[in-house]
Amino acid sequence: MPTPQLRITAAIAAAAGLALLLAGCGGTAQAAPKTPKATHSAVASAQTKGEACDILATAYKTLSDLNSPANVAAMKADPAKALANLKTLKSTVSDAADKVSEPTVKKSADSVTKTVTVYVNDIVAIASHPVGADTSKLGKEIGDLSTSLIAVGKTCS
Repeated sequence: MPTPQLRITAAIAAAAGLALLLAGCGGTAQAAPKTPKATHSAVASAQTKGEACDILATAYKTLSDLNSPANVAAMKADPAKALANLKTLKSTVSDAADKVSEPTVKKSADSVTKTVTVYVNDIVAIASHPVGADTSKLGKEIGDLSTSLIAVGKTCS
């Protein structure tokens, strides 16, 4: 049976992989022409697919820093920093989804937010109580996240 430290290290490594998946999910949409912003509701309802995908691409790209060799090493050495980074990741993904109003992209963005939230919450729970923690579901959660990111990529291509 793996030791608690090994479980946390494995979870951190998986989190780094998660960051790489998210960073690779860039928007490929073309820029939409700029229009004057009359009101927030008018802008939100008129958001183009390209604008929505650009919001996600910008947010997901900032997560690539989590996967730098220096940051991965720092997260392995400092589990508290790793957890803080994961919580930031969850907030960044959620905040980006909140800015998306285009219906097709919104559905995909919300799916990514849901899968990231489940994954991060489980990592936090495992880190809080590593002895006897069940890490078996993390593989499925990473698969679910990968599936949701692929859906965003397809939606935004």
